[in-house]
Amino acid sequence: MAFQKVRYLDMSAIVNMYSSPKQAEHFFFKMKWPTKFICRRCGSFHYITKEYDQGYIYECRNCHMEESI
Repeated sequence: MAFQKVRYLDMSAIVNMYSSPKQAEHFFFKMKWPTKFICRRCGSFHYITKEYDQGYIYECRNCHMEESI
C-alpha cells in the first residue's frame, strides 16, 4: 500500500498563494460551502455579504444568522 505525503499549509501560506484578499476569501468560502451557501440554522441558500475591516460576514436573508469563514 502506497501512502501519499500530505502537505499542511497554515492560513498565512494559503492567503499568500492568492494575489488578492478577495481571491483568498473565495477559496475559504468554497472550503466551507463547496456547492453554495447554506445557513446552518434554517437551511436557506440566500445570503447577503457584509464587508468589515477584518473580512466578510455572510448573513442569511431568511433568519439573519451571521457566519464568517
